[in-house]
Amino acid sequence: MNIVPYLTDHVDHIIKERTNDQNPEDYKRYFGFGSGLDQPGMAYTAFDNGHVICSAGIKKLWLGVGEAWIVSSWRIREKPIGVIKAIRSRFDDIIETNELHRVQAAVRADWDEAVRFAEYLDFKNEGLMRGYGVDGRDYYRYAKVK
Repeated sequence: MNIVPYLTDHVDHIIKERTNDQNPEDYKRYFGFGSGLDQPGMAYTAFDNGHVICSAGIKKLWLGVGEAWIVSSWRIREKPIGVIKAIRSRFDDIIETNELHRVQAAVRADWDEAVRFAEYLDFKNEGLMRGYGVDGRDYYRYAKVK
């Protein structure tokens, strides 16, 4: 597995190919999600055998606070443990290096696997956000606070 700095087209590639949960009926509405996430040193992409596996990072919202994000290809299922460990390690490094006291994330409420992953990363559920997603789905607000 090769970890490289994140570029916007990495997420567009994942969305077009197929994300790890499903291929959205109208995937074009998700294009553009990856723009603005390429903050130096705060986002990266995992490749394996020339394929994008996952992009992840933390976008600074303001001093001390960031929004965590992860977009995974269906290919993450081929090497889940390595990718999961890489994400956890890099998130911890980003949080410490950037002196973040709060990192939050939106996690789709009907996706148990994503909820378990957020909790593995030591994020705590702060409540339900009804209709939050671009597709109108409910999401949970998770946060990791020092």
